[in-house]
Amino acid sequence: MHYHGSNAGNGGTVHSDEIASHGRPAFTKPDATTAGHYLAGSGGRMTQLAIGKPAPLGAHYDGQGVNFTFSPLMPSG
Repeated sequence: MHYHGSNAGNGGTVHSDEIASHGRPAFTKPDATTAGHYLAGSGGRMTQLAIGKPAPLGAHYDGQGVNFTFSPLMPSG
């Protein structure tokens, strides 16, 4: 896989999987030894990156860690 116009790629080692959310592919991070840095979670591996979940805004605890969601819009009022 090559990134658009960059002439750089991931060597074919990182692939995406289809998920039901918004019909877009999910990105699954490689394990910590492949990535070269520690990833929080069970076994040091991030399972999936959820794309496009707008709510709840702010910090919330999901039982494994704190997640943050930010709105790109400025509050009015």
